[in-house]
Amino acid sequence: MPGSLEPGDGFGSSLLASDVNRDGHADLTAVADNENDPEGAVWFLPGASSTLYSTSASTSFGPTRVGLPAGEYSAFGADLAGQ
Repeated sequence: MPGSLEPGDGFGSSLLASDVNRDGHADLTAVADNENDPEGAVWFLPGASSTLYSTSASTSFGPTRVGLPAGEYSAFGADLAGQ
């Protein structure tokens, strides 16, 4: 998993399993709604045939990575995962 564990990040506060990349394996979207307090971030873990999810192929992003201004969002990704 990219990043490091920090108290209060809320990793896993919202989870969504779906086949995002349409390869026949359920992918996991995990939200840390207080990552980079209080911006929030999303992790995408692709499903794999040999293991449940691939942490080595995971991707994480926050609001600035998708072109949104810093400091204006709270709990980014919470709605993406259905919260």
